[in-house]
Amino acid sequence: NQPSPADSVLHALSFLDVHFMEAVTARQVSERLALTAQQLNSQFREDAGISLSDYIALQHLSYAKLLLCTEMPIAEIAAETLFPSASSMSAAFKKFWGITPMEYRRLKLSR
Repeated sequence: NQPSPADSVLHALSFLDVHFMEAVTARQVSERLALTAQQLNSQFREDAGISLSDYIALQHLSYAKLLLCTEMPIAEIAAETLFPSASSMSAAFKKFWGITPMEYRRLKLSR
């Protein structure tokens, strides 16, 4: 039985919360819910205000923010938060928050 469009977003959020530390893609979530990626992303954007892919990235970046308050090297944080490299994590971090992970770390550590 296929979930309603509104329920599909709740199911997606629940699935992502459970599989937070796995490299899950928007396509995998849509397949899990028996929807096309376009259907799920459209409904997700309507209900959450962002794309499913951006939501997934923000989940990992939020975890990275926590790790940046430690002395863990940036490259290790990138690997821990499932980014393919420190530079890709840095680009995503800057896209969403307007600063690099190093700038964020300096701000946090200077307080």
